[in-house]
Amino acid sequence: MRRVILLALLQCAVLGALTAPAVVGLSVMINGMTTPADAPATLAMAITVGGVAAMAASTLFGWISDRTRARRKWLVSGAVIGMALSTVLPFTTTPLMLAAVWGLTQIAYNACFAAINGLVSEGLDARERTRASGLFSAAAFIGTLPGLAVAALFPSQVVLVSLVVPAATTVVVLVVARRIQESPITASSSSKLPGSGVREVITRRFLSVLLLRMMISMELTAGLIFALYLFMSRWDLSEAEAVRLVSASTLLGAVGIVLSSLTVAATRIRLLDARVLLSAALLVLVAAMLLRGLADSVAVFVLATGMAGMAIGVGMTATRSLAHAALPPDRSALGLGVLGVANSLGGIIAPPVASALLIAGGSMGIIDDYAGMYVLLVLPIAACLALIPGTLRASSRRPPKTPSPVA
Repeated sequence: MRRVILLALLQCAVLGALTAPAVVGLSVMINGMTTPADAPATLAMAITVGGVAAMAASTLFGWISDRTRARRKWLVSGAVIGMALSTVLPFTTTPLMLAAVWGLTQIAYNACFAAINGLVSEGLDARERTRASGLFSAAAFIGTLPGLAVAALFPSQVVLVSLVVPAATTVVVLVVARRIQESPITASSSSKLPGSGVREVITRRFLSVLLLRMMISMELTAGLIFALYLFMSRWDLSEAEAVRLVSASTLLGAVGIVLSSLTVAATRIRLLDARVLLSAALLVLVAAMLLRGLADSVAVFVLATGMAGMAIGVGMTATRSLAHAALPPDRSALGLGVLGVANSLGGIIAPPVASALLIAGGSMGIIDDYAGMYVLLVLPIAACLALIPGTLRASSRRPPKTPSPVA
């Protein structure tokens, strides 16, 4: 597990390098390039370019990483190039140039993610899949904290915000990469025919896992997208009060995700079948959605959001564990990259889905339109429960033995 912990640390470091520019840096840079009226659309364009580049790169570099013996080289190269591009980012002079550099930065750091995804599966014992998945589910949120902290401390120092965490990330990657040895598994993968990796990854059972992860991600975003308006409408709060409560709810939900993921990783709960964990998580998420929809006080809504976060943390851990079980070890970087795309797509489809359910919920006559929306959000969770039988059982086949992976 020491190897997995080191790789989870790397995941946190790389995520941190992308967070600070995304939270503050891009907005401040664009304000200096455009008029206030054009800034929101320009920012949306830059973020969209980065998001599309990240999704494409996670799949491409996952495929390349599986076919080469040099995952550590991809890891180090991605961090160094990402650092170089982060240095260039504050000095771009036009929105198109900024969007292009940001997209390239996303591509560079996604080479790191692909290498980490491949390395974590090498020699991973089937009994440790859920523990490893819990650590990486927590890392997905913990990794954003350094970037958020730097952005909060230096909100107007664009160059500093863009450089501090990427520089620290490069140092962490260079140090930790020396402690990680690669498995011989990757040596054989380069001899396989082009396209064989895709056919081995995209199986019916893996597609079930992808749909499950996408729906959980959608529920995560949809559950809070209209919370500001709900607080102002249902409880007649001011905008400032509602913003504070939405922030508190979002934070509590994130804490719930991290704590539940780490709890699974650190306790005997991880020994349960991942499908059992996922079923329990979805049932708790159903209860949390209904509580948020029917909440008669702000306190109930906020607590239900924390409850939903805990369920989502367990659900994300379980789906990653099921993905590990469904993937050949030498195709894990590609498969986990595709899983990341499904996660991103869940966030993308959440706004239109929530909007449609809000309209439909208005005709249900339950407290208000928002209550109907939350009740209807239970339907995708029910669909997820129906998908669980189609997921892969934990494999009894052990990965090949490897030399000690940590020097």
